[in-house]
Amino acid sequence: MDQNILLEQQVWNEEAIMELLGVNRRQLDYLRREKGLPCVRLGQRIRVYLANEVLDYIRKQSGRLS
Repeated sequence: MDQNILLEQQVWNEEAIMELLGVNRRQLDYLRREKGLPCVRLGQRIRVYLANEVLDYIRKQSGRLS
């Protein structure tokens, strides 16, 4: 990823988000379906994750709303 792009402006594919979160596909599916991890669907099988939405989700899960 381009280091000049702010973290909040990045878009991650499923492989990247799994690596960043340290989870496998099954765990990612669980987080998305059962825990509300935000993603954007692009067609039937392609999902991308907007960094700002994922960061907000993590902040809310950790109790940090700032």
